[in-house]
Amino acid sequence: MRTLGRVIGWNALLTVAALSLLALAGEAWLRTTRPFGLEVSPGVFVPGLGMHFAPSATVRSVNVDFQSESRTNSLGFLDREPPSREAALASCHVVVVGDSFVLARSMAVADKFHVLLERMAARRLPRLDVTTAAYATSGVGQVHQLAFWDKWIRHRPPQLVVLVAVGNDLAENRRRGRTRGSFTVAQKSPGRWVRLAPFYDDPPPAPGGPLYSGVRAVWHRTPPGLRPWVAFWARDEWRKVRPSPGLRPLASEMARPTAFALDQWQDRTTRANASLIVLGSSNLRWELRTPGGVSALDQFERMAKERSIPFIDQLAYAQANWEERADIAQVSNELHWPNDGHWNAVGHRWAAEALADHMAKNAHLCAAQGRCADMDVGPNAGGCDE
Repeated sequence: MRTLGRVIGWNALLTVAALSLLALAGEAWLRTTRPFGLEVSPGVFVPGLGMHFAPSATVRSVNVDFQSESRTNSLGFLDREPPSREAALASCHVVVVGDSFVLARSMAVADKFHVLLERMAARRLPRLDVTTAAYATSGVGQVHQLAFWDKWIRHRPPQLVVLVAVGNDLAENRRRGRTRGSFTVAQKSPGRWVRLAPFYDDPPPAPGGPLYSGVRAVWHRTPPGLRPWVAFWARDEWRKVRPSPGLRPLASEMARPTAFALDQWQDRTTRANASLIVLGSSNLRWELRTPGGVSALDQFERMAKERSIPFIDQLAYAQANWEERADIAQVSNELHWPNDGHWNAVGHRWAAEALADHMAKNAHLCAAQGRCADMDVGPNAGGCDE
């Protein structure tokens, strides 16, 4: 028994040593071949809003298609510093609002479509004096994005608000409960969606019990450079092989929270004497969300038309202006990363082109500069209060 114990002990020790050496070799290989390979997403909990990027912090994103690093501004958005209230009032200030497509972690800030729009407008429409800013975070729809207006946008009144609609917004706007630190939810009363309500004002409890919470706390307190990259690699590999839940068709009436959100956005922008448009992302066309094959594009376009909100189909615009003859699917593939559904540089350029063309044809969008300088309409009534 003593000999057997020694054999088992030595075998266990050698197995642990071999696995440790293998892990160290894998760690060294990852840090050599992927020197930029550690994803960093510093976050803070904002009462009344939820989880948000930390202000003035470095955010690093890694994908098989790209590796990028940017810094958040003083508001915690991956964008340049927003203009002052006075600068916004003195210019044709355009605000773009959205989710991860507008957040665009894969792109340098200078290459994002709202910055490209500002440069295009300076060349083509210099008399308009266009300035831009972006407000976006991942995993939110138009309902949750209303918090951006109430907390930040209204203090720098825009003349034009661009809501970027993407394929999963219809599902995001239906979210209930404490998901992703979202701020608002459309609450239903008999027959219609009637009001917004905050989810919570305290950080949500971590799932998984005390052991999970303890491991999570240790992980987050460990400096990013000391975290094992093997863990990130294992996470990425698991994401590749785990089964996809697929798209579950949504009944037509489940678009009601999105319609409610559009009403809320229209009310806020109208009271602030600002214009509102919806930019339909190139992936809207491929998101089938209702029985009978009605796409998210069809639903957003219908809801915008019912409210007289201009709707821009990015993909249709790109195809109509494509240099070479191409079908809609070919053009769509050119606008996205090969292994990531978000826009690449081509997609951002065509989003900017579509908006610039719309502004050139609708110069009245920038005809009311200084419109809010003497207004005091309150936080819930509009966007021009101090």
